Amino acid sequence: MATLQRESGSTTVVLAPPSLPTLRLQASHTRPNVNFLTLRDLSKRQDVVKALLQLRSLLRDLTVDEVREATRRIFLLLSTIDDLIVKEKSVDLLGRLACEANGADVGQIATHLIASLQKPSSDADAPVTCQILLSLAAICLRWGDDPVCQDVVLECIPMVTELLPMAAASVRRAALHLLATLAPIEQRVQSSSSLALGAREPAAAVTYSDVHRHCAAGISDDEPRVRAAALQSLVHMNDAGLPLHIDVYKRLSSALLDDYAEVRQEAVQLVWRYCRAFPDKLVSVGDDGGLEMSLLDDGFVKICDMMNDLSMSVRWKAASLLGTLYNVSFKFLQQTLDKKLMSHLRAKSSEHDKLKERYRANLTISEWESGRHWSDGGVKKKDFDPTDVQLISNGACGAFVHGLEDEFLEVRKASVESIASLATRRPRFAALCADYVVDMLNDEIQSVRLAAMDCLQKIMKHLELRDDQLETFLSGLSDSSAVARAAVRDLISAVQLSSTAMLQTCLKALLLNLSRYPDDQASIYKCMSVLGGLHSNLVMASAPALLKTDTMFATSEPDIQSPPYIAHLVLILNALPHCSTLRASFPAFMGAHHAFLASSQPHLVPELEFSGKHFITRPKKIEPVKRKREEGSEGKSFIEESMQRALNMPSGKLRTQYLQATLLDMQHLADIKSPAARLANWATLYVEACVILDSAVHSRGSDVTWNKNLTAKVLSLSYQAEYLFTGLSASEMLSLAELRVVGHAMLLLNTPTLCREDIKLLLKRIHALDKRCQSHSLQAGSCLQHLLMQSHELERGRMSTVLHCLHNAVQAWRPVVIIPQLSNLHKCHVTIDQPSNPDHIFQFSTSLATSMSVAMTAYNVVDTKTLILQALFPDQLRKLFYSSTSDGEEAALVHTPGAERGGDEHASVQRLSMKAVVGHHLWSGSSHIELSAVLAFVPDLDESLIFAASAGNSGPAAVAASPLSATSMNLPPLTPAVDSAMLTMTTTTAGGGGGAAATSSPELLMSETELAILSHGLLPLSNIVPFCIHPKERVYY
Repeated sequence: MATLQRESGSTTVVLAPPSLPTLRLQASHTRPNVNFLTLRDLSKRQDVVKALLQLRSLLRDLTVDEVREATRRIFLLLSTIDDLIVKEKSVDLLGRLACEANGADVGQIATHLIASLQKPSSDADAPVTCQILLSLAAICLRWGDDPVCQDVVLECIPMVTELLPMAAASVRRAALHLLATLAPIEQRVQSSSSLALGAREPAAAVTYSDVHRHCAAGISDDEPRVRAAALQSLVHMNDAGLPLHIDVYKRLSSALLDDYAEVRQEAVQLVWRYCRAFPDKLVSVGDDGGLEMSLLDDGFVKICDMMNDLSMSVRWKAASLLGTLYNVSFKFLQQTLDKKLMSHLRAKSSEHDKLKERYRANLTISEWESGRHWSDGGVKKKDFDPTDVQLISNGACGAFVHGLEDEFLEVRKASVESIASLATRRPRFAALCADYVVDMLNDEIQSVRLAAMDCLQKIMKHLELRDDQLETFLSGLSDSSAVARAAVRDLISAVQLSSTAMLQTCLKALLLNLSRYPDDQASIYKCMSVLGGLHSNLVMASAPALLKTDTMFATSEPDIQSPPYIAHLVLILNALPHCSTLRASFPAFMGAHHAFLASSQPHLVPELEFSGKHFITRPKKIEPVKRKREEGSEGKSFIEESMQRALNMPSGKLRTQYLQATLLDMQHLADIKSPAARLANWATLYVEACVILDSAVHSRGSDVTWNKNLTAKVLSLSYQAEYLFTGLSASEMLSLAELRVVGHAMLLLNTPTLCREDIKLLLKRIHALDKRCQSHSLQAGSCLQHLLMQSHELERGRMSTVLHCLHNAVQAWRPVVIIPQLSNLHKCHVTIDQPSNPDHIFQFSTSLATSMSVAMTAYNVVDTKTLILQALFPDQLRKLFYSSTSDGEEAALVHTPGAERGGDEHASVQRLSMKAVVGHHLWSGSSHIELSAVLAFVPDLDESLIFAASAGNSGPAAVAASPLSATSMNLPPLTPAVDSAMLTMTTTTAGGGGGAAATSSPELLMSETELAILSHGLLPLSNIVPFCIHPKERVYY
């Protein structure tokens, strides 16, 4: 049984053992019904609203006929009931029907909503009008590319513009939102057809310039929410590819001084967009407008000025956007690190300029004083208004300094990230900001310190490190967080040390880290190897002291098992290929010690040969990028040719044999660690699924057991190929999803007792895949096209007709050649860095739990919230640990030195820290626990329902939904509220208790990986790390 447990620092889910001899259905989906929308049964407002909300929750499960019937009943409801609340809920439900339900008549719904759109007679009617506008906007976003929808919704633009002068702020706000949604559609229609908008009357035609003018006029509205909506509309239209008008830029100065934070935040966003759209445009600045500068510089100054805003969200937005304005003038960039006021923040005119202005104004200029009055003809002092004095510096003065000293960690972190983005492209700025970033290593928040370390690692190539700066970030090696210590070691690997003393300081700090935290041993050895390769000359001067050798006395041989000595040995051996004079100081036992390290940890030392008393160095060749790309392209060409040769063969046993031979080639190419290894790994999964399907489609007389296991294998392979790799295009993911459709159809063909529930699960998968095709404007495959055309027969036809349609669809499937781009393809995997010692024993008190820190390094994982830690206990109980909000803040993006030389280039490397709570009140002795990392994903549907339905058992079947199926991918992966349709997984062993008779299902034999993928939505990511726990003895007083 899957149970939810809330613990400090993490969310855990306890899963049952993986054995699956019996499947039992514990919950079933409620059949949707629209018959409750009868007017004679709904006499009260509460009953009507309840019925509408019930129908709203069942939209995705309605059939085409039920959707049409529901639409008709809602139309009738709107025409007969005058209650405003019921009308508002009905309009909202119509919009959701058009956007979410299958088979809804979008044109009819949009036409009815436009016909209902009218000026509200009072403020009480405003919510209904507002909901109509919002529903039309949602329909435009969903069906904006549909020609029928375009012809209908574009007719309402003149009506919407008439609603803008109204007094109701909610209506004006919704009208601006709808206009911003309609403007891109109108532009597409005008560009695609010369008759678009031309066939209408000229008075009714509204161009994009008119829409832009209406939205710009909303910036001066009296209502702050309308002003914010106007700015959001301009941003939305610019996101859709529509140009901004330069005359609106002058109005943004007043919006930046608005009393409401939401308006100021949207104004900052729009100023940034103008800086990107018109960077070289000259604008007038100053009180008199006599000074001109580029719009990029002026916008940069305006955004810097918002770093002193009272609202944290505005300051965070300004700090985030500053890092993307790379081409700003250096004088303004330099001022962001200086708090000094510049001449009262105004452009001062010289005396020569003042005399020139007086001459142009035909004023008399006296060169000599008359002597009649004191200070006659002298320079007069300008009257100073005390209200003009500002205690806080404006403009670009000290913008980043204020951001780094902000009280909120979000602003400080955004400031550090913006400094890093600008400094990587402006080396002069990198030299100026180094001290400020180094000071941020002393911040009290770990995420800010990690951002500062990442910034220093990016700009280190432009800096000359000083001793005091080195000591500042070496102090991070004593941090209690493994993520922070690993980030400091990555920073040490990137610095260029200038003296032997600095090298000695780094070595002492690393050895102290090794003694305090033995679990960091592997990472410290790796850091030592990078230091040795980068600083061979400094290592040569320190080698005698590190090896403890003497020219006059014979020293004893060090212990090769000593971690500090291994660290020194790794440092020296990696410096040897770059400094051949080091071998003169080597003692006689160095050959044996190198052989020991080369056999035990070959990734830490270079390739060396020992001959007598001399070393013959053979450094590993670092191939140039050009040669590496050539090898990658050669591997890609080989994979593509092999797949084309096999998949283009005529169907039959010969093609299956060619596919099996291609599969062996892909596996061999992945094992030799070539530059195309990640592409070979992906091709292995895809070709293996094609082999299974191809042999199944063209085989005769196969039994039910074989096909069920085949389907489980195909589903698991396709999910691994889609979610374990990043950089796949939409068409490639669609081809993988079609494999699951074929596998699902094959399972239904070999099900003896096929029922309507089985067909509905397939239709649900087909319709979901059809929506993906429409959203990405892709053409469905042959099998999917056949099933979509026969969807009506599948839903309502006889079983013989259904089986005939499924057979024809499966026979129409042909494997296609898909080769992802090698430069974009990356494989997701995770390494568990801590705990690293399997011999270490964690002790806990009986009946109590103990917390254990786990440090992981995630490679190419897009969303770390989907990363889950799995613990397997001795009684085969599995426990899932989800990262909480505090743990998510500890995730840091790091740049591993030398990662680009590996076989699999990492798009991103992130380190995470989690807390695992272990313990058991029944254990009396030592027990072993296995830790591993898994990736949660949202499957097409609950795959366990397929096998539960096809089993044909009268009893309930045990299935489990994905941990992410009840929530979105952007939210925490598990919520306490579980949907009524969600199912939990239980397994019953042959000798299990409980008096219920178990209907065994021996034909379904899933592997542990397939069970995790199909039943729980979990993909394996890392290796298994074992460790031991031991309960403490109780002490009685």
